[in-house]
Amino acid sequence: MAKTKPIAFPDCVQALSQVEADFLGRKGVQGLAVGVRTVNGKETGELCVKVYVRKKQDRAQLSDQEALPSHITLPDGRFVPVDLEEMAPLWAGGGPVCALQGSSRAQMPYRVRPAMGGYSVGHYLSTAGTIALAVRDSHSPSVFYILSNNHVLAQSNDAEFADPILQPGPADGGRCASDTIAYLCRCVAINFEAGSSNLVDAAIACVAFGDTERRVYGIGYPRAVRGHAGLQLGELVQKTGRTTGYTQGRIIGLEGTVTVNYSRGRAAQFHRQIITSNMSAGGDSGSVGLDMNGNALGLLFAGSGSHTIFNYIDEVQTQLGIVVAEQTI
Repeated sequence: MAKTKPIAFPDCVQALSQVEADFLGRKGVQGLAVGVRTVNGKETGELCVKVYVRKKQDRAQLSDQEALPSHITLPDGRFVPVDLEEMAPLWAGGGPVCALQGSSRAQMPYRVRPAMGGYSVGHYLSTAGTIALAVRDSHSPSVFYILSNNHVLAQSNDAEFADPILQPGPADGGRCASDTIAYLCRCVAINFEAGSSNLVDAAIACVAFGDTERRVYGIGYPRAVRGHAGLQLGELVQKTGRTTGYTQGRIIGLEGTVTVNYSRGRAAQFHRQIITSNMSAGGDSGSVGLDMNGNALGLLFAGSGSHTIFNYIDEVQTQLGIVVAEQTI
């Protein structure tokens, strides 16, 4: 008898795509990703489709329409396990405003020149988020930008071209007259229409050479950009953010699809995201995530009290026409 081919990562991606629309339409489902199955709080090492729900419920208490299957059947007849994990509602901004246990330093709102990754920044009519780092234009090497999120620099699509960007952000005392460091240049529009798809929440602001640098506070210069195909479940991620300072998390979901809440009652769905353990709080949005070798892999844009969400940084580079680091691996 021929041996059954073991379930691999691409199989889980295929299974996820098969059920995505169905599962996301069910009550209480926050998102899905490829992850590792957990039994009694311990990871088994078995790949699965992870379904993030607001609250786990006993299957006997659910209707047939609400209950999720224990597995997904691939076209060749193999089974991909389905595993449920609780996830608090996701918000653009990095999560609730609270200090994380083990964070190196709470609050990095200070004015600093040259500015660097990890410090407070914001549109002049907003509150405050985080500078990822300085990046250069992919076609004009002498043109530099501050990289952060659309909702940090561009008011979630509501800002105007060349609006002032302050460092520190307004919530941290930044004022146009004294703290304007850059001007909004480009953003990737967020699509809030039902059934729409987004890949990144990202924007850049033009900055004068010398007013910023490509270093992340407490971590250093990014050595390279990690392509999304090379990321691994279980990898450690580090970041420095405006609110919680330096923190680490672990990748627990890849190729994720999540629903993220924004201001004014809006929500947007994002596909192909990195999900980590909780490593952020409100105001950390815009932080760049790096592996423990200093390679950039993600742009933090959302979170909850339980998880943090990153865009793939190579997708951010492509959509904004920028270079985060001179080498891609």
